Amino acid sequence: MDKAVNNLSIKPEHLIIDGNRFYKNYPTPYTCLVKGDANYTSIAAASILAKVYRDRLIVELSKTYDKWELERHKGYLTKRHIELIKQNGISDLHRKTFCKNITSSLVS
Repeated sequence: MDKAVNNLSIKPEHLIIDGNRFYKNYPTPYTCLVKGDANYTSIAAASILAKVYRDRLIVELSKTYDKWELERHKGYLTKRHIELIKQNGISDLHRKTFCKNITSSLVS
């Protein structure tokens, strides 16, 4: 998000963040709103655009990272994805913080 904000040609006066945390001392004033997508159409629209972009990117990446069947579950930790991580290990795409409970069981 920081990268996106910094690359805007028009600098925002205030950010509305969907969630409960963001950078401390961020140079642009902001407000964090839990479930902000339910109250602000701009957050809802951004959320939809981000999900569609991410899902398309994951499907494209699944061609290279075929051992994890990413096109089936889009990288979310479904039962099948967890099975494939246990079988194949984690790739350089996997978010290690999300996989730590799975990967700790892989250490022998």
